[in-house]
Amino acid sequence: MTQHTPGPWAATGWEMREVSAHGHTIALCLGGNSAEAARMARANAALIAAAPDMLAALEAILSCADARDSDSMANAMTDARAVITKAKGGAA
Repeated sequence: MTQHTPGPWAATGWEMREVSAHGHTIALCLGGNSAEAARMARANAALIAAAPDMLAALEAILSCADARDSDSMANAMTDARAVITKAKGGAA
């Protein structure tokens, strides 16, 4: 498998949301003319921008589960909740 562009990824812009990392465009989310279309573009861009963090959170959870490390699992779950908030457009 080819390696993805490393994070962090960021969503910027207004009507067209650009998701980029390290000078590379990852995705463009077009908003259109309506407020609903702009809202959807922001939501799509937030979800895409959170992808590297979601991958890291899932890998941490699996690592803790494999090691049966409950203290680290609690930390991994806290991180996962923060990533979910970021993916939904909130501050992480």
